[in-house]
Amino acid sequence: MESTISGEEMRMAELEHTLRELKTGSLQPAIRETETTIIGLEKKLALLEAEEQGLNTQILSGETEAVELKHAADQCTEKLLVLLGAITEESSGNEGFQEEITTLQANLSGLETRHHELGKEVQQRQSSYRDALQELDKLRIAIENCRIARTALHEEITTLHTEAASTAENLTLCNEAAATLKKELETRRIRAAEHQKKLNEKESRYHQQQAQQQDARNTVREMNRKLDVGRQLQTALATERSTMHQELERIFTSIKLKYNCELATMERPIKEEPFNFNEATETLASLEAQCDQFGAVNELALDEYQAEKERLDFLTEQKNDLYAAETQLRETIEEINRTALEKFEATFHAVRKNFTTIFQELFDPEDEADLLIHTADDPLESHIEIVAKPKGKKPLSIEQLSGGEKALTALSLLFSIYLVKPSPFCILDEVDAPLDDGNVGRFIKLLKKFENNTQFIIVTHNKNTMASCQALYGVTMEEEGVSKLIPVRLEKIRH
Repeated sequence: MESTISGEEMRMAELEHTLRELKTGSLQPAIRETETTIIGLEKKLALLEAEEQGLNTQILSGETEAVELKHAADQCTEKLLVLLGAITEESSGNEGFQEEITTLQANLSGLETRHHELGKEVQQRQSSYRDALQELDKLRIAIENCRIARTALHEEITTLHTEAASTAENLTLCNEAAATLKKELETRRIRAAEHQKKLNEKESRYHQQQAQQQDARNTVREMNRKLDVGRQLQTALATERSTMHQELERIFTSIKLKYNCELATMERPIKEEPFNFNEATETLASLEAQCDQFGAVNELALDEYQAEKERLDFLTEQKNDLYAAETQLRETIEEINRTALEKFEATFHAVRKNFTTIFQELFDPEDEADLLIHTADDPLESHIEIVAKPKGKKPLSIEQLSGGEKALTALSLLFSIYLVKPSPFCILDEVDAPLDDGNVGRFIKLLKKFENNTQFIIVTHNKNTMASCQALYGVTMEEEGVSKLIPVRLEKIRH
């Protein structure tokens, strides 16, 4: 009985394991196996019920036999008591009575022994019966659970069939949609190729127009420069004209005061014609009369004229020198601007390329970084924008980056400039403060790349940065108010 119960318990454990696997394995074979298990359990249940009935019959038979034995024992006891009374009354009695008493006592002992054995057997069978009833209840509960699980599995199979049919329909629709999308994609690819071709043509025209626009801008700048020069020359000439006009007014006034004549009203000399004596005589008389009107001759007039002429020549020479100096200065400024623009463009392109490379070394090879000039009219006066877009982020400006990302971007720009124009010394103050350990390692690796050409002095509290240094200088205060510098050569300690 116990072996049967143990086998059923093992069977139930296997059944529970099978039920757990039904959710992950194939449902149909699991259901068939469950049904087979249920049928087997029902057969076992029928056998156990038959065995239970047999045990009940045996228990009833044992109980009847025990009652009969007890009754027989009671009868024997009564007879024994009667015989003992008779023996007491007739102490000298018959030997036959003694033998009968002995026989009855032996029978009584056997009956008592048999009664005890039957009692133990009845208790054992009752205990087995109770255990069998408990196991039977367990098996019934297990069978009920299996039936419920089977019903649930059938419902799940029905649901899965429904979902499979729906999925098949959806798959058909998806295949049709995929075919349609594939055709549309092919059409759009053709259109995209055409648009790309047109875009390339437009870009080519745009670059041509941009080059023409740049030439036009250069021409406009040159014309503006010439216009400025012309305006300045016009202003200078107007000033010179005003000065000359004032000087002529002064000369007219001086001549009027000295010679009492108006140069503005004097007749211009007449062109020479064939000589006529009479006319010459009249002209001479007229001139003599005019000379008489002049009065005394100013002997210093020639010297004054010579002095004024020298001053006029000096001012004219000064003006020509100023014009020449202005032209030379403008040419020098133009040459300086052209040279500065060429050097700026060369340096900017080199720094821009280095900035992209170093930024991708510090961040990720797929990250974006660039330097952009906002306007191309005058690059020397234009604003330069720093574009930094780490992977997974799309900031509109560099101000939206974190502190560590800003620090790494600034280091990328600094070292991109160092690649163009190295410096023998560089002092960095707490640049690794906003960096985590991983970014500090990248920062140290970048420093190692430049340490052959540049000596770095770093103010830091980061242990990784201090561990990578060749020399360490610490400031301590052994005495109150007295600072002390302690140098440590880490290279000697490492070796």
